[in-house]
Amino acid sequence: MWNELIHNEPLVSALTAVVAAQLIKLIINLIIDRRITWRYLYETGGMPSSHTAAVSALTASIFLTCGPGSPVFALSLVFMTVVIRDAVGIRRQAGKHAEVINEWSELLSGKFPGITNTETLKTMLGHTVLQAAAGFLLGILTALILHQAAF
Repeated sequence: MWNELIHNEPLVSALTAVVAAQLIKLIINLIIDRRITWRYLYETGGMPSSHTAAVSALTASIFLTCGPGSPVFALSLVFMTVVIRDAVGIRRQAGKHAEVINEWSELLSGKFPGITNTETLKTMLGHTVLQAAAGFLLGILTALILHQAAF
């Protein structure tokens, strides 16, 4: 069973793309802030999109191994489209809503101490188009490299 999993090219491509995206986020943060912030290894949001990298690597790898006429490729292509659209659209908007709610909560807590919730909502939920595009390219490159190298 384990041998089949580690030789499953689409699965390895998707997981490799996620790890690469998270490491790139850590490196970008190190360059900008001049310090290592370990949470970038597991947090959502940021450059590049690890969700987009994973689904694009998965889809590209299925394309390379099964062909464009495969029902599995069609399923993966639709899945990729939904995930990327969600990351750039719905999750991005949810992050913007969280920013506004955080601002209002801070404003109201100053006027009504003890009554309002002081919990800060997470705002890095989605991605910009550029972050998703970078994740897409990373995923495609990951699938191509692994397809040529090992499988």
